[in-house]
Amino acid sequence: MPYRNKLTLNDLAARLNVSVTTISNAFNRPDQLSASLRERILDQAAALGYAGPDETARSLRTGKTNVIGVVLPESLRFCFDDPVANRFLAGVGGVLDRYGYRMVLLPEASLSEGGRYPAVDGVIITGLARDIGVAENFRQRDIPAVSVEVEFGELPSVMIDDYSTTYAITRWALANTPREFSPLILSFNLHRCQEGPELQQFRRLNAMHKALGEAGFSPQGVPIIDVSVRTRNRIPSQLAQCIDQHQPRLLLCMSDSLALEALRLAERMGVTVPEQLRLVGFDGTSEGQGRFPCLTTVYQDSRAKGEIAANMVLGKDTRRRVVLAGTLIYGDTCPAS
Repeated sequence: MPYRNKLTLNDLAARLNVSVTTISNAFNRPDQLSASLRERILDQAAALGYAGPDETARSLRTGKTNVIGVVLPESLRFCFDDPVANRFLAGVGGVLDRYGYRMVLLPEASLSEGGRYPAVDGVIITGLARDIGVAENFRQRDIPAVSVEVEFGELPSVMIDDYSTTYAITRWALANTPREFSPLILSFNLHRCQEGPELQQFRRLNAMHKALGEAGFSPQGVPIIDVSVRTRNRIPSQLAQCIDQHQPRLLLCMSDSLALEALRLAERMGVTVPEQLRLVGFDGTSEGQGRFPCLTTVYQDSRAKGEIAANMVLGKDTRRRVVLAGTLIYGDTCPAS
């Protein structure tokens, strides 16, 4: 008969002739053992019917869950669909795997609307973060927290240098688009958040406005289509109406996903890119680079961003603020004139 629910950690250590600490590390701290030793212990434990330490008992005893929460600015479905979110979560997950932690995904809306806060050892707060009360709740519970792409007071943070890179790609686009044109900004979720330099949408918008002003445009006179990523199916109709009304020659898009939507729409409308319409994005996704015409955009290393955030929340990286550089990609959608 299997020994499931009968063997204790001490029993298993005696049977395998190793220390209790070694058994514990095999299940809870894999970085402390060689891969071969951990594999041998887990295989022998499984053969004896031992599935691992009781999670509830261990949590009550140690006060630790070995779970890290990731607060998401959008729905679970969006984050699984979005390539930037995918890369970020892969970076977080790789670090958590290394140190024997698990991940729980927490859509921000579920917490903002009175949802239950799960027991976690730390939390990574990403993106939009409409409700500062979410961050404050974790702070009051003395749970380590790290913010990503949004800054909350003294919380450690990981950022992309949105402002400088957006300014640079906008200047490039303005300098390499034929004169006598009208630009248009395609943004996301500005309507859902209060203006402030701590939010990535407004960092990018302010950078665009600076470059537009230097090029002789009135920033306030440049139309903005602000779309909700929750209603992406409406983007083509919104954009088609604006193209008909303003007839822009240049689209300044705050993300590659928006730029790709605009590019697909232009192709359906018979608008040639870059001859009749030029556009730039932000993110440097493989989807934008693996097609023709490929996007002119800014590459950000979302996987590295996730790895750094995970190391910070686990206390492996003690920096308080990390700003990652972006890289300009001069693609086909806005080539040099």
